[in-house]
Amino acid sequence: MATIIFIHGRGQQGRDPVELEQEWRVALEVGLKKIDAVLPAGTRIVFPYYGNILHEKTKGPEDTLERLIEKGEASDAGMYFLRDMLQELLQNAGITNAQIQQNYPDGLTERGFQNWKWVIAMVKTVDKIPGLRDFMLDLATSDVYQYLALPHIREAIDKLVAGHIDSDPCVVVAHSLGTVVAYNVLHEIPSAKVDGLITLGSPLGIRAVKKFLNKPLKMPSCICNLWFNALDNKDIVALNPLTKHYFPITPGIINKTNLVNTTSNHHSIEGYLSNPEVAKAIYHSYLKLHSEY
Repeated sequence: MATIIFIHGRGQQGRDPVELEQEWRVALEVGLKKIDAVLPAGTRIVFPYYGNILHEKTKGPEDTLERLIEKGEASDAGMYFLRDMLQELLQNAGITNAQIQQNYPDGLTERGFQNWKWVIAMVKTVDKIPGLRDFMLDLATSDVYQYLALPHIREAIDKLVAGHIDSDPCVVVAHSLGTVVAYNVLHEIPSAKVDGLITLGSPLGIRAVKKFLNKPLKMPSCICNLWFNALDNKDIVALNPLTKHYFPITPGIINKTNLVNTTSNHHSIEGYLSNPEVAKAIYHSYLKLHSEY
């Protein structure tokens, strides 16, 4: 039986997986309605929920990104990851070094990497840009870094997700951190029959993320037809499209960069799945499998 597999993103700890899956289903139905389509009766949807494997550090509601860095709670490696993310976010936002220099804390005494002056200056700059500030505050206690850098967490999540991909032909739809999980997992199960991989709001094109991926980058061999990647150009999680420049694999990935995610942060899954172009890509890939099997 042909299957649609949804792979969720970060920050889903403590959620009811049934409720979360329903949110994905409803959003996709909204998108399908826009193209006058419905999934065939009895469509099998699988939702591997891995949220509770990730243990996000506690942050108080009063915390700022700067305070979290000054606390020095992260490892040096974690702080380097955060620094690289800060640098790339600011570059993509068009922020110059001169603008960062204006926030250089001359009176700050360096006490190791956690209080590195330039990192603090970047943080102060980000704090003035609401969308970037909120995203980096999440990353400061990030389960993204935990997945990427801690083998036991990564292996547990990959194993759980891979256990939901059987010999049935499928379409894989992944969002945010879930796109990184999907990329890793699909490389580990070459026997899978994946007609299409649909990635939404993916951070795979970010340098700080790619550093943790096996090299060379390559198309998972189990993908039989296409890899379709969609992003809103205001989505700060999906800083870069998965083009040859940012994610050089062969064959190339189909990128849709002019989509409008109508949610407030331009990143939420509801805004992607309810988009008619995304719904169309999922529908056509699944319908092809449904007709064949």
